[in-house]
Amino acid sequence: MKPASKTQERLPPHSEEAEQGVIGCCLTVPMQCVPEAQIVIRSNDYFYDLRHQTIWESINALELREMDFISVVGHLKKRKLLDEVGGVAYLNACQDAVPSTANLPTYLSEMEEGFVLRRAIQVCSDITARIYSHSGSMVE
Repeated sequence: MKPASKTQERLPPHSEEAEQGVIGCCLTVPMQCVPEAQIVIRSNDYFYDLRHQTIWESINALELREMDFISVVGHLKKRKLLDEVGGVAYLNACQDAVPSTANLPTYLSEMEEGFVLRRAIQVCSDITARIYSHSGSMVE
């Protein structure tokens, strides 16, 4: 029996800390941080962690001028997703993980890098699958 390949043993590239940092910044100073984050984060799958994807969806579903920690909690609760994301305690932990919202550009850069690398892995996997399933001639 062959040992599992190293690629099967590893998690896809991501930074849990950077994702928490982005969420924490947006919950702490939404009027400044949410628009800045929305420029970089063009889809929910920029976040690797499904909890962060769900929280980001709630942040984006709310009107920015009305968005704050309590409204995000309420939105998640209304959708019956608050427990799924770790509850109020996890949202607090995301805020507590942020020493300064001035670090948001760094967190966004780390997140974007992980997203791009995950996409590259997916493209390479798709190409590999097509090669293995190819039938016919490659040369004319």
